[in-house]
Amino acid sequence: MRNIEYAILSAQRAAIERLPDHLVGCNLVYFHRLMLAAAGIYLRPGACVLDFGCGSGRAVYDYRDCGFDAYGFDIADYVERRNPTDTDFFRFSLTGRPAHIPDYQVDSADYRLDFEDQTFDFVFSNSVFEHVQNHDLALKEIARVLKPGGIAIHTFPPRYSLIEPHTFVPLGGAITSPTWYRLWAMLGIRNQFQRGMTAAEVANANLQYSRTGVNYVPVKSLVRTARHHFTETILAPYLWTIGGRRHPLIQFSLVASLYSRIVLVVLLLHR
Repeated sequence: MRNIEYAILSAQRAAIERLPDHLVGCNLVYFHRLMLAAAGIYLRPGACVLDFGCGSGRAVYDYRDCGFDAYGFDIADYVERRNPTDTDFFRFSLTGRPAHIPDYQVDSADYRLDFEDQTFDFVFSNSVFEHVQNHDLALKEIARVLKPGGIAIHTFPPRYSLIEPHTFVPLGGAITSPTWYRLWAMLGIRNQFQRGMTAAEVANANLQYSRTGVNYVPVKSLVRTARHHFTETILAPYLWTIGGRRHPLIQFSLVASLYSRIVLVVLLLHR
């Protein structure tokens, strides 16, 4: 068994070493492959990959540059395409709108991913799950499009992040009272969409955003939901913290638990 594991990790590291110099250390392909290697998983060249919440599409192109059959999905089309013919690489929700718009909503019917069953070997998302309004439907769809034995990795900020990464309000994912938002708005806290706005406007925007733009569910609740759709659900913070090498402190369950609640959630799912 150890020989098999060693062979898998050696193959994974060799594949990482073959990445173009301009890609190493600067994109998710590099980090994902290190994370998978640390979990004893080898993502073969040519594997089918889905970026769930692809944004500009950069990660999709990075994966394609590295020889993977990569696709992206998002609630709306803000992909920066290299070529007009790249349309087939991306799929979108029909009614989704950017999350910074106050009346942002995604209807239940739009959670369906426009891909066939058992299409992907690997599905990932980066800072997406804190926006998902119905985690059960999203996880069900991700499980549907994954092949048997497929892997998913989702990384996203937890509810008790010291600084909420979208509004920049301290503990803004956990404390959502109007008074709390008004305090930090008066102290000058703004995100990139709020420059030039008054404190009252910023506080109102953050309050609305906390109700419709993000959905910080307890980590334990999310894990329970994921277990309905996947054969194995693991909180694996050590995979992200140090690029595939286990930090000595992460082996302690208390440290791992705190990390997953105040720093970053790393959710590893096996189909």
